[in-house]
Amino acid sequence: MKIAIITIGPQGAGKSWYSEERIAENPDWDYVSRDQIMKELLGPDCMGFNPYTNEHLYVFKEMWERVAAAAAGECSALILDCFNMGSAGRKNLCEKLRLAGFGIIIGWQFITPMKLAVDQLIRRGGGESWTRSFMERDFKHYWEDLPKIEDGFDSLIEVDPRQLRLQI
Repeated sequence: MKIAIITIGPQGAGKSWYSEERIAENPDWDYVSRDQIMKELLGPDCMGFNPYTNEHLYVFKEMWERVAAAAAGECSALILDCFNMGSAGRKNLCEKLRLAGFGIIIGWQFITPMKLAVDQLIRRGGGESWTRSFMERDFKHYWEDLPKIEDGFDSLIEVDPRQLRLQI
């Protein structure tokens, strides 16, 4: 049975870095990153979607095509690194992954300390146009709607990216 892993956490929590480390250790896994697709399609300096265009539809269409290819392929697991703030977004992702053919869905809930996440955003340049207080509010908002099994997960695993090893 194929496994899908959804990364869950605020910006700067280390989701992409941690996922890439796990992919390097597990060559039979696939990795689909919404942010990576966004940079491929919209350019390396894009920071998000323009609300007055349909570019987000193009990015999500490509993301789901890659998920379908992973489901049809030989991978034993897929890490889906996709922004999914809120229960409704996570439910939608879980439903679509099950329809794509993934029988087990695991949520990796990142428990990165706020200072570390905010400092990481500033270091990588993601917060140049944002204030530190905006980023801290965004981080706190994440903790107000934590993932639940009822969102469609078979299991939830807390991930501290400062710890390099994780068993699923």
